[in-house]
Amino acid sequence: MSEGADKLTGIRDFIEDRLRRLGFPPEKDRFVPHITLARIKGSRNIHALSRIILEYSDIDVGEVQVDSIRLKKSTLTRAGPIYETLWEVKLD
Repeated sequence: MSEGADKLTGIRDFIEDRLRRLGFPPEKDRFVPHITLARIKGSRNIHALSRIILEYSDIDVGEVQVDSIRLKKSTLTRAGPIYETLWEVKLD
């Protein structure tokens, strides 16, 4: 992610500041603006995944217009995660 990364970091900093005021500890890891395209469980097919990533590494996946930010709750189950939107803010 390149264009808009500074703006996204600013939004994250604003949210973290407000959460800290409510008593939530700050994140320990450094924030890196990104989009998650996939997740893997375990390393069973890691070689196949590595091959696919290398094969498509020079492809531009395009742009996306972000019109809201959602606070999500993730509940992990044996069948996979269940996501629930707790709060949403529409952007101008």
